[in-house]
Amino acid sequence: MHMHMCSGEYCVESERGYCCEWQGIECGNHTHVIKLDFHAAHYPNGTFAWLGGHIDPTLVELIHLSFLNLSYNNFSFTPIPEFLGSLTELKTLDLSHAGFEGKIPPQLGNLTELQHLDLSEDYGDLTAYNLDISSLQLLKLNYLNLSMVRPDFPRLILGLPLLTEVEAQYCKLLRLPPNVSFTKLYFTSCTYPSG
Repeated sequence: MHMHMCSGEYCVESERGYCCEWQGIECGNHTHVIKLDFHAAHYPNGTFAWLGGHIDPTLVELIHLSFLNLSYNNFSFTPIPEFLGSLTELKTLDLSHAGFEGKIPPQLGNLTELQHLDLSEDYGDLTAYNLDISSLQLLKLNYLNLSMVRPDFPRLILGLPLLTEVEAQYCKLLRLPPNVSFTKLYFTSCTYPSG
């Protein structure tokens, strides 16, 4: 995904028009880009439109960005870019089903304002070792490989002070530690392999 639509943190006029008016882009104060919603599109005729390639590091110049949705795109089994951890104003990050692979970068821990995180993946192989983002309220980890997490990973997740909902279907989490309380969380679903 390489786009020349912004100059630093501001949206600028170009031959294609004012980028704050483009589909998927929302601006605050009519100039600062605050939202990029570039999830793949599914059209009534059965066709799809998605992004692919690499995510350009100049994305970090959007210092007011609070919402980033790249779900259901095809990033061809590339790692989640570490520089996403520099988008410190993000409140929502949705990278679900976008073809990312590898370890979830620890730099995402720098997103101290992040409230909603969706890293669900059903055809790449993302691995989570640690996610310590104390501002999280919603966490989706469906289909992630959690078999290699630290033994106290479930307890750490459950200890996040604002977290109210976790989705963790088919996440290869072998078992929860004893005496873990789910009283403050609503688990939409949490499945573990049998056997």
